[in-house]
Amino acid sequence: MTLPEGFTTLKGGAFRNAPLKKLDLPSTIGDLNTGSHVKLFNGADLETVICRKNTPPALSQLYSPFCDVEHFTFVNENCILKVPAESVNAYKSSDWAKYFKNIEAIN
Repeated sequence: MTLPEGFTTLKGGAFRNAPLKKLDLPSTIGDLNTGSHVKLFNGADLETVICRKNTPPALSQLYSPFCDVEHFTFVNENCILKVPAESVNAYKSSDWAKYFKNIEAIN
């Protein structure tokens, strides 16, 4: 799934249980804050996530006494995060690295 340039907001549960293999986030995407106690992704099927934003979007996490909300829950450990070449180190130093072991430049 490719989200178009100009797209800025994802709501809680947007892709939960969706059988996505690839997700392409535009450079205009805002910080990922679910705004509810719902996972944004449950991505066991995800193979590739592309984030075209130069600065890693903040992954605001919500906590409640009942659950810890994680954005990329159950992402396949081999899932690749592709980002702008000049931003690879920034993503590796961000919260995104908690979910993606493989962070590389967009070709």
